[in-house]
Amino acid sequence: PGESQKIDRLMEKFASRFCDCNPGQFHHPDACYILAFSTIMLNTSLHNPNVARKTSLEEFITMNRGIDKGSDINPALLTTIYESISKVPFKIPENDKGLSLTFFNPQREGYLQKEESGATRSWKRCWVVLNNNCLYYFKQKGDTTPSGIVPLEKLRVSLKESKKSKPGDPPLRFELLGALNEDGSVSLIKGCKTNSKGMVVQDYQKRYLFKGESAEEVDEWVKSIAAVVCNDAMMVMISSKKAHINVV
Repeated sequence: PGESQKIDRLMEKFASRFCDCNPGQFHHPDACYILAFSTIMLNTSLHNPNVARKTSLEEFITMNRGIDKGSDINPALLTTIYESISKVPFKIPENDKGLSLTFFNPQREGYLQKEESGATRSWKRCWVVLNNNCLYYFKQKGDTTPSGIVPLEKLRVSLKESKKSKPGDPPLRFELLGALNEDGSVSLIKGCKTNSKGMVVQDYQKRYLFKGESAEEVDEWVKSIAAVVCNDAMMVMISSKKAHINVV
């Protein structure tokens, strides 16, 4: 795809086309969009040699419960996907590296504090991985299923000062913001996250805010993210590889 094509547009087109070719498979194309993310998570869990505990079929079905406008995906379809990936992992033709390496060859990784959405501000420590033009955050290092995935294409990243900072204090935070539209509005950031029930759901945020332990650490994160925000993201790989799974 060209640089002007946004990640969500690519995934939505793929999901729409899949639903056109497979009528009745989903109630809404968004279910296909979300399923692509959980499928990548499954591939990582089953085929990365560094992962000791593999995701079971029951856990994969639970992860995708209720993603189709509140309805469950047909268990037979999820079983077919699970069995297909367990036998043959996704492959990248350019260099034949398995997508199971997604989280284990990062451009940058480390613990950060992430601002939690809600009525009151709170922070939660998480393990953050930058790779494949996406930002993944996990509850802790070693987890195989991300708590969330943020595609970085066309986003903006910048240092963010705290309101409690004193003049001259270096920023210990950085934020991710959506693209600026022609009318001056800011686009929502579209990603995916795993909710409290272990289900993968779409996630729309005005911004993501992280903070580190030192100004040097935060500055390095900003530089690393800024270097990749204009590139095509992980969904390019997802969409091209989904064609190799015969789920019908």
